[in-house]
Amino acid sequence: TSDEWPMYRHDPRRSGIAGTIVPAKLEQAWEMNIGGKLTQPVVADGKVLLSAVDEGTVYALDEKTGKVIWEYVAGGRVDSPPAIYKAMALFGSADGWVYCLRLSDGKLVWRFLAAPQDLKTVAYDQPESLWPVHGSVLILNGVAYCSAGRSTWLDGGIYFYGLDPATGTVICKSRFESRHPKLKEGAEQAKAEHVTKILRTPPTTRPIWRLTSATLFLWPGAR
Repeated sequence: TSDEWPMYRHDPRRSGIAGTIVPAKLEQAWEMNIGGKLTQPVVADGKVLLSAVDEGTVYALDEKTGKVIWEYVAGGRVDSPPAIYKAMALFGSADGWVYCLRLSDGKLVWRFLAAPQDLKTVAYDQPESLWPVHGSVLILNGVAYCSAGRSTWLDGGIYFYGLDPATGTVICKSRFESRHPKLKEGAEQAKAEHVTKILRTPPTTRPIWRLTSATLFLWPGAR
């Protein structure tokens, strides 16, 4: 409904705009001390969802009372709030997985390994995938979009997926990787291809356009 806020910044456009009229005078309804670093909340179906980032825990609170209805501990940090969609809560974790929970009780519906391999490193003093799933899952036209990876320059790039929200089945996928420049011996400057793809929504992931622009400058070590 118009007074709900079911995903990060309200909608797939990340507009940060809701249709609800906010009164000039607001009164605090409740307060819940969860502790630690928290994400922004999302609100739908009478529940407030948010994540305790470093604990990797997603909380569902009662919208009217603030009491904890359920909590779910993922396998890594959760740096963004879940997306609420059709009685489900979807979110990514630094362990490289995407999770889908039942909104009513927090039970796991499915999880999907977005990382190409289940390999770990250490970040923020805890185990983490080489391809963490950062940011909130974006749901558009019945498809849940997510990505895994740190940079287009590292570990094979960024892995991008469109998933069926109900089952976790892959609808579309792509990989974004910055190629290493081809250097000639003694070269002072070389061009590196940096490709940006803007994807269409399913059923195709054919790029709408691509941009090639990066330039790499090299200096001798004596300078």
